[in-house]
Amino acid sequence: MREYNFKASDSTGEMLMGLGFAFSFMGVAGIILTLRLILFPKIKYSSYVDNIYLEKFLIVVPALIITAYIMKLIKKYAIKNYHIYEDKEILKIENDKKIIELAYRAIKDIKIGKKGNKISKCYKLVIKTNSKDLKFFVRPKRNYFGGADDNDFDNLENFYLFLKEKISK
Repeated sequence: MREYNFKASDSTGEMLMGLGFAFSFMGVAGIILTLRLILFPKIKYSSYVDNIYLEKFLIVVPALIITAYIMKLIKKYAIKNYHIYEDKEILKIENDKKIIELAYRAIKDIKIGKKGNKISKCYKLVIKTNSKDLKFFVRPKRNYFGGADDNDFDNLENFYLFLKEKISK
């Protein structure tokens, strides 16, 4: 019985992180600007915007700091620990919340994509089945959207080679 453990995000987690960053930054910047206009209404907006450094300091910098904290919270929900093992002729994929049982004969195709290096390194494993596609995205911890170490990349690649061998039989 072979076992594979790695930290990865799925399609939902990727969407959550991608949209979460944009919405949290714009939302926080909008809230800061609105609070400034409510708390200090006597300061004219046109005189405020003329000073670009003041604008960056009072809106952009706090928005980036708060967004970084929000993204750490989002990353906890988006990146999951996967534990994959075989039970006779069934592949069991466990993450923090659910278990997926998958027969090898239900797998139509499997692909792995490797992009970037060092901080922008990303492996994408796609398992195509009869009903839906399972996607795993692995990025290093140094990446803002990642949480994996080098061992996770090796485990994902070994899992891919194992599955490729299994479905080719």
